[in-house]
Amino acid sequence: MWCPIGRISDQQKLRGRSALKKIVISFLGKARKDTGGKYRSLCYRFADGQKVTTRFFGLSLAQQLRPDLFILLGTCGSMWDVLFDGVGDGDEMEEDRLALMEEVEVNSVSQGCLDRLAPLLERQLGMACRSLIIPFGRDVGEQMEILATMAEEVAAGDTVSMDLTHGFRHLPMLGFLSAMFLKEVKRARVEGLYYGAADMQEDGEAPVVALDGLLNLADWIGALGRYDQGGDYGVFAPLLRREREAVSQIDLLEEAAFFERVGNSSLARKKLDTFHEYFSQEPSGGYSPAVRLFRKPLEARLSWRRREPQWAREGMLARQYLQRGDFLRAVIFGYESHVTRRIMEEKLGDAGNYEVRKGAGDDLRTRFPMFEELAKLRNALAHGIRPSQQEVDVALASRSVLERKLNKIFKELGIGGE
Repeated sequence: MWCPIGRISDQQKLRGRSALKKIVISFLGKARKDTGGKYRSLCYRFADGQKVTTRFFGLSLAQQLRPDLFILLGTCGSMWDVLFDGVGDGDEMEEDRLALMEEVEVNSVSQGCLDRLAPLLERQLGMACRSLIIPFGRDVGEQMEILATMAEEVAAGDTVSMDLTHGFRHLPMLGFLSAMFLKEVKRARVEGLYYGAADMQEDGEAPVVALDGLLNLADWIGALGRYDQGGDYGVFAPLLRREREAVSQIDLLEEAAFFERVGNSSLARKKLDTFHEYFSQEPSGGYSPAVRLFRKPLEARLSWRRREPQWAREGMLARQYLQRGDFLRAVIFGYESHVTRRIMEEKLGDAGNYEVRKGAGDDLRTRFPMFEELAKLRNALAHGIRPSQQEVDVALASRSVLERKLNKIFKELGIGGE
């Protein structure tokens, strides 16, 4: 049984809430008996060469980063007694220290006991501190409880750094997901993820591994998912601006997305061509590992622009939007693709001229029943009204029926299949 999280005092909740805060979150584990019930004292080496020798890496990290608030998370069986034995005067709050030792012995540390001892840690570090009990994270419910505990302490706009060194072996993974959760849901700025790699030590020094790049990787995974769902190239622009903020070509992704969404695939293509010319010439080594990893998937999602002629590009977009379930754009691009093909193949004039396109469309509607159905579906979806034609009304009865209908029309008319 895990120990329930105690209620945080109103004074603790209000402390520091008037302004955005810089927060460091760390975990406290339970040392093995072969180490005397304590963490080993190690020399940790940061990437800049700075070194610190400590048993509790999270405390030293907090002293280096100087946050407004230090949050230490541990279970009801973590080594809280060892932690507080090393702070303050030995005789200070002796009864509370003894009570804590007894609670640790039977894995029943209470939130109230930690709250009473909190001033000792605050004086030691010179900052506001909160020691909070979390469950062991043995199932989804307990894991969500840990995330909820962090979320309660972090406000939108706060800056968070996280130490993933200590605690159960599954907590670093949960800590990483927590960082993603705080970033996306609480709109916090995650400044750093740190791991003191004791198992990687050389010459008595353990490197401090920065895991921030994994968050960048997660951002790219999320951006690809959002693009595949909605087709908006603009989701990639903020990620590229992190590395090339002053490069104007990155703006072309957002401009291309706009023109595609207003049905102007020709201008969207021109924007993407210019962006790709810059992107393909930029040395791969100049980008972060995440960009290098996702470079090919990004270029694959821009590949429709290479289709020739114009009606083939419009047809490919129609198919892509149909796959995403964006039926309005699917029927619009499908309709325009077939009109463009008719104009270009029969040399009827300028495919960009309104009158030429209208004439070609009207002619196709009289000659091809499937194109007439596509036109009726386009009108029904664009105007948001119930059609009077029975065959169209049936097609709009459900998503699956509409998908089958459009796939049948696109196949018969050769839309997006070349």
